[in-house]
Amino acid sequence: GKALYIGGWAPEDVDGDGIQETVGLVEKRVLVSPVNSKKIYLSSWKWGWIFDIGVDSSTSRIWAVGSYDDFNDKIHSLIVIFDRDLEVLKVIDYPEGSEGYLGRFYGIAFDGKQYAYIAGSEGVAKFSVDGELVAINRDGKSRLKIVYGYNYLYTFRNERIEGYRRHVLYIHDTNLNLVKKYVLSE
Repeated sequence: GKALYIGGWAPEDVDGDGIQETVGLVEKRVLVSPVNSKKIYLSSWKWGWIFDIGVDSSTSRIWAVGSYDDFNDKIHSLIVIFDRDLEVLKVIDYPEGSEGYLGRFYGIAFDGKQYAYIAGSEGVAKFSVDGELVAINRDGKSRLKIVYGYNYLYTFRNERIEGYRRHVLYIHDTNLNLVKKYVLSE
């Protein structure tokens, strides 16, 4: 049947100290009733968030992307890959300074050709359907949304341009090279 997958976060006292930590939450719903939900928590984290979720049409796997802060206040980029019943297939954790680290992962898109693209607070990355890092563009620019279409990636962000906040669209090829930048709110 058809299902809707929702990602976010929820409070939970995971360490029994009486303080609610923030944990990632993924739910599978049919119509509006929850069928299944999965809380995501790694033992090293203090606070965690799921910012986006997507279904890879080539594998039917669900990818949840976000981040968490560990007990040393270091940020980790996070990917969790599920099957359609929300069984965890793979957890990908990139701590600050590691190869795939891009700050907080905010958005995910798929090309239907075996690749996932993730927008983060420090750039964009390309992954195989198995979650292996293929390419990364660390341009230091935060992207809040990413979309794939017509063989290009479209990422969106706000930028300060000439003293004003502007909406900016970046167009990348599938190797993450910048093709064009448009300021949308001039």
